[in-house]
Amino acid sequence: MNSILAWIRACVVLLFVESNLQCLGLHSREEATEHLDASDHVAAPAPPSADFCFRDYCRCWNDTWPGWSADCSQNNGSLTFIPILSEPKVTFLNFSYNKVQVITDDFFANVTDLRYLELSNNNIINISFQAFKNLTKLEGLYLNFNYNLTFDILRPVFLIPTLKRLDVRHSSLTPPPDGYFKNYFSRSLETLFLHENEIGDIDLAVFNSFTSLRKLGLATNYISKVTTSSPTHLEMLEIQTNGILRFPETCINGSHESLFPNLKQLWLIENVMRWLPAECVCPNCQCC
Repeated sequence: MNSILAWIRACVVLLFVESNLQCLGLHSREEATEHLDASDHVAAPAPPSADFCFRDYCRCWNDTWPGWSADCSQNNGSLTFIPILSEPKVTFLNFSYNKVQVITDDFFANVTDLRYLELSNNNIINISFQAFKNLTKLEGLYLNFNYNLTFDILRPVFLIPTLKRLDVRHSSLTPPPDGYFKNYFSRSLETLFLHENEIGDIDLAVFNSFTSLRKLGLATNYISKVTTSSPTHLEMLEIQTNGILRFPETCINGSHESLFPNLKQLWLIENVMRWLPAECVCPNCQCC
């Protein structure tokens, strides 16, 4: 126990001495930010060798993805639907920067083999409940920088049964309604990044319906208090760059039984904590 406390205290000290930040090989606030950014983006521009596969709006290529990739991004309102592409087996689609507002039932009818879908930097205000019904292989969905999203709009997203990773960064999300994740959750979801929204104080137990969830990102969310009323399965928790005043409770009802038995990485930099509880039980943690 003493060795665990010593490790946690050493890491928390680093919150206030940025130049000495060494956790996980990070040496500055900038590098920590780069880590955060790199974890949230999958999109890449089409390589020079990519061929046009729908007029001059989309380019397709075959790379390391299992199947074809298509880049139909940055058409800025000129392309408001997903066309029939000359390469039918597209598994990754970048449809960002297209001013899309409404995702209809048949929006993805021409790309039913998708495994990864990038819809960031649009203006989505409505998603049909049946929008993802034909995307039976979808594993990753990226909805960053859609500033009008709400948890109500996102209900169909959280019901995608195959989804493993969901990113909704910079989207002005406010706290989820009470009981929301008891009705809208995917049992396959492993990674949920909600960085840079307006979620506020949070009880991590609200995510317990996601029985496969291992990575949760809540950085920069105006959080001053983090609690959990029951053990979590999390292996990585990112709560950096908030206003957290107290180290999250780690014990069940004052016992030595951990609320975070599987947690390996706890990101805490850029908070305002000044003390630690007497007992901290986080047996596998690295704090940064």
